[in-house]
Amino acid sequence: MELGREYRLLEVCNPKAAKEALDKDPKVGLLLPCTIAIYVDGSITRISLLRPSMLLNLIPESKLTNLGAEAEQKLKAAIDKTR
Repeated sequence: MELGREYRLLEVCNPKAAKEALDKDPKVGLLLPCTIAIYVDGSITRISLLRPSMLLNLIPESKLTNLGAEAEQKLKAAIDKTR
């Protein structure tokens, strides 16, 4: 299928954090790995991330809030370095 624009999806994973999350709650496996979308919008390259903290809210009884916030901080820092 042709999109008519450059569009890339990157799946990123920190194996240590993923193991910690899966050890705490195996249901989190449905949310791994984190996906970053990179696409061209007109003349601007956009980078977007579905925040891990929001994803982990899909599993309300999970005890992964801190892990999600930490992963989100690292991913946002990596994205910010591209500017």
